Amino acid sequence: MPYQHCLRAGVKQNYQHAAEKNQYAVIQGSVRASYNLGSLYQGSQEVEQDLGLVIELLTQAAEGGSAVAMQNLGLIYSNPKYRLKGYLNALQSFERATEN
Repeated sequence: MPYQHCLRAGVKQNYQHAAEKNQYAVIQGSVRASYNLGSLYQGSQEVEQDLGLVIELLTQAAEGGSAVAMQNLGLIYSNPKYRLKGYLNALQSFERATEN
């Protein structure tokens, strides 16, 4: 929950601080932090975007059972913007998400 804590209402938005807190939680094995940090690197204007790291973190979260991470991986792999040609990976991610 470090990402949400650093970005909740009434708290100054500090994405770099949120990234640091989540990185520590990822090292400790937090599935939620893996998802949060992956999402932060994917969608924040304040933290440098890194698609490889996003996929790595979301994969960790998906392997930990996060259905929303599986869904997001499917969306990444199926998005022509990323040019990953990962339609099979997208399908597998979506199927895994529906199983959870």
